[in-house]
Amino acid sequence: MTRNYGTYATLIIALLSLIATACGDLDSRWCAYSDPSPKGWAYGDTLTFATGELPDSVMSGTLLLAVSHNNDYPYSNLWLEVTQTDSRGHVRRDTLNCVLSDIYGHWQGRGFGTTYQYIDTVPGTATLTRRGGKITVRHIMRVDTLPDIEHVGLLLVD
Repeated sequence: MTRNYGTYATLIIALLSLIATACGDLDSRWCAYSDPSPKGWAYGDTLTFATGELPDSVMSGTLLLAVSHNNDYPYSNLWLEVTQTDSRGHVRRDTLNCVLSDIYGHWQGRGFGTTYQYIDTVPGTATLTRRGGKITVRHIMRVDTLPDIEHVGLLLVD
């Protein structure tokens, strides 16, 4: 059985460039990505984004949530819970319904091949702190393990 390693390499480079350009396209001030397990995103698995890498000690702006999924994702939407915790322990929790496809099954995000990226706005103004702040994201779908979600990212824009 022969393998076409050139095709695999091209696919990997294309996927990495899609992820890398997601931060640059929107003139983001801060960007972080996390990957759910390749076996599926379990209901109890919470993705944590530490804000210790912020370029400034305190930053405010609009928080965007980016989700990359492949063509095999079996649902038209994705319910997410985004929890922001500041250095004082104040918690702000938002629920997002990411509508990934229209009623005809056409994916709403940008992408090529079998990978699509959907971006949604977390309501309100986000204030992130470098010291002790974090943001968590978990899916709240009615399934235990959610397949075909490849990356989840957060971007802070003006």
